[in-house]
Amino acid sequence: MAGTAFVFLNGYYHRGDRLLVNRQLRRRRPRPLVIAVDGGLSFVQRCGLPPDFWLTDLDSAPTIRKGFLSQAQLLLHPSIKDKTDGELALEFCSRNNLTDITIFGWYDSNGETDHLLGNLLLYKIT
Repeated sequence: MAGTAFVFLNGYYHRGDRLLVNRQLRRRRPRPLVIAVDGGLSFVQRCGLPPDFWLTDLDSAPTIRKGFLSQAQLLLHPSIKDKTDGELALEFCSRNNLTDITIFGWYDSNGETDHLLGNLLLYKIT
C-alpha cells in the first residue's frame, strides 16, 4: 500500500491555507507524513504542525521555535545543486513509496521565477 505525504514548499500561502491543511489532515487516515521543504517550515510552524521530515539546504531557513523540530528527521542538501528543493522532496517521496502526495506552497510570489518554473515542470513520479 502506498503512503501519503503533505509536502510544504517555501512558496506563497493564502490566508485560509492553515484551515485547509488542518481540515485535510483530519480527513486522512492514516495521517500523512509532513515534509517541510526549506523555508516551507515557516508555514508548518504557523500551523503548529511538527514535521516528520525537514528537507533543507538552509538557504531559506526560518527562525525555528525551540523544540519544534525535536521529532523531525533532518534531510540536509548542499545549497549548490542541479535540482530544486521541491524536486528533491518528490524524489524522497518516490524512494519511500509515498505516492499520494499533496504539495502546498508551490507558487512563488517573491519573483523567483526559476523556482516557480521548476515546480511547474516537476516530473510525474512513476
